Amino acid sequence: MTTAVIEMVRFKLNAGVTAEDYVAACAKTDAFVQAQPGFRARALSLAEDGTWTDYVTWADMDSALAAAKAFPEHECAQALMGMIDKTTLQMWHETKLWSAAA
Repeated sequence: MTTAVIEMVRFKLNAGVTAEDYVAACAKTDAFVQAQPGFRARALSLAEDGTWTDYVTWADMDSALAAAKAFPEHECAQALMGMIDKTTLQMWHETKLWSAAA
């Protein structure tokens, strides 16, 4: 069985930040995230209540934790991090045991 680690970051945006602004800021972090050892995939979703979830799939927990530590310190993440309501920020990692794709 091939496993991976899924990082999930759930949050709401600060008042006045539009979805378009946030997605544009997120796109500016792609090069950094994709260059991290163990990166496999990334997706972003928005719930009806305004809660966002950023999903990142990593090869293993060490890769996930190293990237999670480096990301907020990197200059590409500064604008993005400034858009997030820190009081709503939750982050965790889970082991992916199965998936299917079209």
